[in-house]
Amino acid sequence: MKLIIGGAYQGKLDYALETYGLTEKDVFTCDEESTAIGFEEKIIDHFERYVLALEKLGQNPERTIKTMIPAGRFEDRIVIADDISQGVVPTDQITRAWREDTGRCLVMLAKEADEVVRVFCGIPQIVKSPDDPKEEKPKAAGAGAAAALAGLAGIGGAGRCAGPRNALQGGAGNEQALANAAGPHGVSQDDDRRQSLLNEILGSGLSQDGAGSVTEGASKKPGVQYGRQPNKDGGKWGRG
Repeated sequence: MKLIIGGAYQGKLDYALETYGLTEKDVFTCDEESTAIGFEEKIIDHFERYVLALEKLGQNPERTIKTMIPAGRFEDRIVIADDISQGVVPTDQITRAWREDTGRCLVMLAKEADEVVRVFCGIPQIVKSPDDPKEEKPKAAGAGAAAALAGLAGIGGAGRCAGPRNALQGGAGNEQALANAAGPHGVSQDDDRRQSLLNEILGSGLSQDGAGSVTEGASKKPGVQYGRQPNKDGGKWGRG
């Protein structure tokens, strides 16, 4: 299905006839006094009038279109509709409902259409094309971010180098913060900044034991510095 929209008298039908090599015999024009649609024709013009006819009969246009789309009624058809969403909001109830329902129905048609074109002053603007890349859903931050950030604060070769890279896999929400704290080679520039970042993201329930590993459930005590400081034994890092 192809959907062509635009203001009144903007050349939508002429564009369809010329672009797809059709003639007036291939056009069915909707009537606001009738709910009949000639699906035998290739082009369905003035779709907004069909919506108005449903409104006048007290039928739900949105529900009607929802049943027609899965049935394939608009498949391989070119639907043309005036954009009636602009201008002054109508005062009477039927016209307001017509304007709103036309917009909702066009949204459903545009979602199913292979191509959506807006025509303004006879000039087509491609809104949707079969060649458009599909949108990728953003990856949500997972529970693995906590473990990755724990590795960020750990010591040893794997903890210092792999930690920042693994933490970035936890989700886009932590990426910028970790990038700001990381050096050009993926290693944090400052140990205290890493520990501060870790405590800020994961909460105050994390600290480090004498061996440098992250433990849960530890509560902060007044007067205790939670940055990593050298112990008296000279070899391990722990709570200062």
